[in-house]
Amino acid sequence: MHFDMKKTLFKTIALAMTIPQLLAGTVSADPTATAAALPASAASASSATAPQAPVVSTPIYLEAYVPLDAPKGKVLSANAVKVKKVYVLIKDGAIDTVSDKKLNEESIPTNAIQITEKKSGRLLLSPGFIDMHNHLDHNVLPLWTGAHGQFNNRFVWRDVPDYEDNVRGVIKKIKAGATKFAPDSNFCKIIQYAEMKALLGGVTTIQGIGGPTNIDCGFGKLIRNVENENDFDIKTDARVTFEVINPKHGKILQDHLIPLAQSKGVSLLEAYKSLPADITKQEIYSYTDALFSGLTKQQAIFENIAPKGTAVNRAFITHLAEGKSADPFTKTEFKLARALGFARHGLVVIHGIGLDAQEWIQAAKENVSLVWSPFSNLLLYGETTDIKAAKEAGINISMGSDWSPSGSKTLLDEVRIAKQFLGINKQSALLTDKDFYQMLTINAAKALKLDDRLGKIEKGYLADIVAVPLVSSRANPYTTIVDSDSSDIRLVILNGKIVIANKNWTQPTDETEEIMADAQPECIGFRGQVLVNVKPGLKELVDVLSQIVQPVLDGYASCSDHLYLSKIENLFNNDYKPESKGKIDPPKINENFEKLNRMLNDVLSTNSTLK
Repeated sequence: MHFDMKKTLFKTIALAMTIPQLLAGTVSADPTATAAALPASAASASSATAPQAPVVSTPIYLEAYVPLDAPKGKVLSANAVKVKKVYVLIKDGAIDTVSDKKLNEESIPTNAIQITEKKSGRLLLSPGFIDMHNHLDHNVLPLWTGAHGQFNNRFVWRDVPDYEDNVRGVIKKIKAGATKFAPDSNFCKIIQYAEMKALLGGVTTIQGIGGPTNIDCGFGKLIRNVENENDFDIKTDARVTFEVINPKHGKILQDHLIPLAQSKGVSLLEAYKSLPADITKQEIYSYTDALFSGLTKQQAIFENIAPKGTAVNRAFITHLAEGKSADPFTKTEFKLARALGFARHGLVVIHGIGLDAQEWIQAAKENVSLVWSPFSNLLLYGETTDIKAAKEAGINISMGSDWSPSGSKTLLDEVRIAKQFLGINKQSALLTDKDFYQMLTINAAKALKLDDRLGKIEKGYLADIVAVPLVSSRANPYTTIVDSDSSDIRLVILNGKIVIANKNWTQPTDETEEIMADAQPECIGFRGQVLVNVKPGLKELVDVLSQIVQPVLDGYASCSDHLYLSKIENLFNNDYKPESKGKIDPPKINENFEKLNRMLNDVLSTNSTLK
């Protein structure tokens, strides 16, 4: 099936470059954030622990359009969804007014920036997009050409020499030669460049900055970070862990911990603490020791974030069940998470390929959320999450672009890939364009327990807004938004400040920088579009990183990145075959996890204390 690069895929922006390959999952195991006091876009401090001054921004008055939802209790067909004109006033970083009627002159502050329909043409508004899964410190690398759906799970490709040479090793060299964590360092410019790429795609909040020290790189820069509580003016923070368990722990779990826990009627953690001395001397024990010491800490954190029976304003985000659905380890991980007490309210599962329909029903009962990253899944494993089972179970689904070594440049690209995947599998009706719109906005906010301030264009919400042209009021507005790409974006407002706009809409005092000064026909939408008062600048980041990221820096848009576009086309022409789902490469069948799977099934089907 031909993937029409020109029409159905991306017109974003890049300095067309073909880079080495990348793809690693070697980030901090506990990237936690305890920062300071206010939205990242409003702050200018160099440390995430320094108190910030109150945000002061010039008011903005918008005349634009939003999707017109059906009256309560009524469902509109896709063709019947219309738009309505709204008049929006933004003050002090928040949405002050959303009105169906034009505001009186007295209601608009005299110093307000006014973007009227006469000035801008008809604009269709969306809340800023929320990327729920990324790895920012790798997003300077291009797609890793060594991935074509062949790996059983995420631990297999991490040990491939080609991956070490072209992904992990490249980042190691950059980090080794850089002064880490100083906001103006080359290391921090990597993270800032990743944020810039996301911003150009309409993303105003992103997950994946890494540990507390990495947050210093992003704090006060560009976009909001999920891990930084102060980017949302809240008092509690999200926790992100790389994984619940490593495959190396399978044997000690099946041979010792589960039998011991069952015989004594105690939890796995309690069983771990009472392991006999002869077991602790085994080499495998060192792996388990590291695992359970970490899990003990993570469980304490998780209890603090989401105590049973409460609705605390945060989330626990982790890679879980990532790999081929038939892989023994991939099938086991969610069961183990349940046995360890993690699979409940507050858990946000990244990937979840190993969950079957029954497990999605169980996850939905516990208010678990899912982050779907189909492009990365297909490139690495040749299949992706059973999104039909997750949707039918009632799971709250959001999306993540993962990272440039095996993922998309923007969430809008990720939506197109997802829609192409559903079409090939004859499931196009499974998710509507409104579903995708909500996955990029309010669903993500719900997963983060931030839906009282993110994901809607309503009074009192944080002023993070994306606008694309409203070409036809007869078209489904949700389709218009999710079928857009970076070069279609006409306006981005972040924390009440204009950060992307047409040059003609800016103020004389603004510092502007063209996004693509020499846009080719495929990137024509970028002509006239500028970054507004954004520091560090795009050219500055590209100039610095082009020298240190070798052999080439990943482009910041898809429309001129032909390696990237061809990989997507080849994915659906050659590499991805629906009938290959669940097939495991022979060498890595893990008997430990096959047995562990059966044991956990038995444990979880009873009223065991392991539950």
